[in-house]
Amino acid sequence: MVGHYVREKLAKKNSFKQLGKLLKEGLSSTEISTDQEFTYRPKKRGKPGANEAFDFLSLIQSWPDIIGPRLSKHCIPLKNTKRSLTILTDHPAYSEQLKFMEIQLLEKIKTKFPSLRNSLRTLYFKTDSTFFQKQKLIAEQRAGIDKVQEEKIEKAFHKYSPEYRKLKLEADEEFKDIESDEVRDRLTSIYIQSRQTE
Repeated sequence: MVGHYVREKLAKKNSFKQLGKLLKEGLSSTEISTDQEFTYRPKKRGKPGANEAFDFLSLIQSWPDIIGPRLSKHCIPLKNTKRSLTILTDHPAYSEQLKFMEIQLLEKIKTKFPSLRNSLRTLYFKTDSTFFQKQKLIAEQRAGIDKVQEEKIEKAFHKYSPEYRKLKLEADEEFKDIESDEVRDRLTSIYIQSRQTE
């Protein structure tokens, strides 16, 4: 019985070829036995639904619906890591107030985003007023650009305004030698537009 066991072990040991022999023979001539075959199957980790994709930008966009328009001006989701959502606030008082509403906020977030049901456990609050100040500054700059554009539109002459008529007469005098009506009209338009910006 022992001899049979030893022969079986030696047969298995000799079924594998040495690396040097494999390299000499070439890999194309060797056959891979089922014992040598390696199959890779990734392990499924975590609970069901944990590997589902989550779009963080959609959370940021729907944040006013979840928390309310008034509070959304003072806080914003920052990151989602290790089963916790970090929320950035502009004042410690908002962090403290939102901490009391943590359970309700978690429920609202989980109903709005079912993929977070198993992967979101807690909310952390971080205070940084400079972020909100920068956002306010950017909004003011955009509003300033819009005002400048509105002023340019207001500066545009109306067809029946005295300034427009005066410039039109100057342009007609300047381009009276041009025979083509189409070319003369275009040059007149360019002349008036160039004078408006001055």
